[in-house]
Amino acid sequence: ELQQAAAVFANVPDLYFVYGDIRGNLFKEASFDAVVFAASIQYFPTLQAIIPAARELLKLDGEIHILDSPFYRRQELPAAKNRTQEYFRSIGFEKMADHYFHHSLEELQQVKHRVLYNPSSAKYFFAKNKNPFPWICIT
Repeated sequence: ELQQAAAVFANVPDLYFVYGDIRGNLFKEASFDAVVFAASIQYFPTLQAIIPAARELLKLDGEIHILDSPFYRRQELPAAKNRTQEYFRSIGFEKMADHYFHHSLEELQQVKHRVLYNPSSAKYFFAKNKNPFPWICIT
């Protein structure tokens, strides 16, 4: 994902992509306007662990953005987990399912957030190129 992002945004000045664990000392002297989880929040076991770590990196009025990641209703979780296991099994990487986590909308409700884009909204029903995932902003 980082390699793809670096290639797509290669011409954007002062934009850097870093591989590392934000829960360590990777950015101990830095603060940011935004922390973006693009197609990645599903690789963290719980929002309750990663969101506070991301908040620590923010400037006073900074924001966390979650993009291109699925959130499920609680009753949808078992079927989503089964699809993930079947997918990774079908491509020969069955153990990868152990590193993919399914976050619920109820889990998201535990953090102060705004939905900037809701694919289920009637407002986007006739939109071209509709993204199937919500855009979440956490302050």
